[in-house]
Amino acid sequence: MLCALVLTVCIAAVGITYPPLQCGEMRTYILPASILNSSPSVRGGVSSDVEVSNRIFACEVISQSGILLRLPQAAISTAQILLHRFYYRVSMRKHPVLAVVMSCILLATKVEETGRSVRDILTVTHRVLQRRSGLKSSSKEYTVLDSTSRKFKRWQDQVLALELLILKELGFILYVDHPHNFFFHYVNALNAGPEIAQRAWNFLNDAMRRDICLRYKPESIATAAIYLSARVLQIALPEQAGACWYELFDTSKQCKSCHECV
Repeated sequence: MLCALVLTVCIAAVGITYPPLQCGEMRTYILPASILNSSPSVRGGVSSDVEVSNRIFACEVISQSGILLRLPQAAISTAQILLHRFYYRVSMRKHPVLAVVMSCILLATKVEETGRSVRDILTVTHRVLQRRSGLKSSSKEYTVLDSTSRKFKRWQDQVLALELLILKELGFILYVDHPHNFFFHYVNALNAGPEIAQRAWNFLNDAMRRDICLRYKPESIATAAIYLSARVLQIALPEQAGACWYELFDTSKQCKSCHECV
């Protein structure tokens, strides 16, 4: 959570800008401040702190479930981004977070063509919830979700119904442009060491817990993650004749001091 907060501040301070998109290019899914500052959950009586906590919890469950399902990072991030988008269309009061989590994982596996069965998703999510509650597989209270149980049937019905609702609320727009894609190109172009790359990668994954993906372009997030990683590790990145490394990516830094970013 702290990494995501710091990365958000870093992007805002760096002030990354890009040239306008050309005709025919896919536009990044960025929401205006009027929506970001007044989500359906907040308007429905959910406090901002509770909403943020629920988003973080949901994204952590998605990440942990995705790892157990052996999903690539792209599928995990897609599920997290779809969840953030959905909850700017509907309130958390109307649709429980857990069911939305499983539905977003199901949709993401289809979008990224890494299909997993509903049964696998429900079983793994149930396992993750037990782990998070402190139960070990050797514990007497630990149970495996039975596919013939009422609980499984109830979850299955909720997930399948929510899958259609999410598609409807998002207008069937499931396109996701991941900052991770830009990250690899940027790291290779900079010839950055594995230490910077690993730390920046961790920042990117942590940032997906928050709605940062709906506030800034993926290029901005990738650039800021590398910048923050280099700052934390105190490693200088290429700079020559007054030209900074981020200018290679048509970006600009609009802050008086680098210290403002952290």
